[in-house]
Order: sequence, then structure tokens, then C-alpha cells
Amino acid sequence: MSFRLFHDLERRYLATETLGLACRYLETEEYPPHVVECAIDESVRLGKAGRLCVTPDLFCAVLEALWEEGVLPLSGIESSFCADQSARWTC
Repeated sequence: MSFRLFHDLERRYLATETLGLACRYLETEEYPPHVVECAIDESVRLGKAGRLCVTPDLFCAVLEALWEEGVLPLSGIESSFCADQSARWTC
């Protein structure tokens, strides 16, 4: 069984329902995990840029857009978070 820790910024800019949806997609693997991770990162960037809390509808739109355009493999993606930052929430 795997688990995912959510960074403070993810918890700040993604609505609780959005975090739950991301967990569901990671658990069920409806989308490849690297696509879901990209969608989480992009949604946080959108939230930061617009100073808003990303809703599940917006997250799904980002996820589907990334899926349709085909995302880079995880090794080619840089996360927007520092590795040494603490994450305190699990799904």
C-alpha cells in the first residue's frame, strides 16, 4: 500500500474535496500517477497565481488537459516544492 503526503502549499491552494479527488485518482489509477502529480502541481500554480482555492471541477479540467496533451515522464518534471519542506497530511 502506498501513501501520499500533501505539502502545506497543496493543502492551502487545493480544496479539501480536491485533495480527496486527487487521492482517489492516485489509488484507483484512473490516470497514471505522474499525470495526477502534474495536475496537482499545475493546480497549485493556478491557485497561487490567482490567489484562489482550486475546486474539484478546475482540478479535473487541468487533469484532463494534461492527459489529452500527454505529459512528460515524471523524471522530466520539476516539482514546485522544495524536497526538505514538511508535508503533514496523508490520504
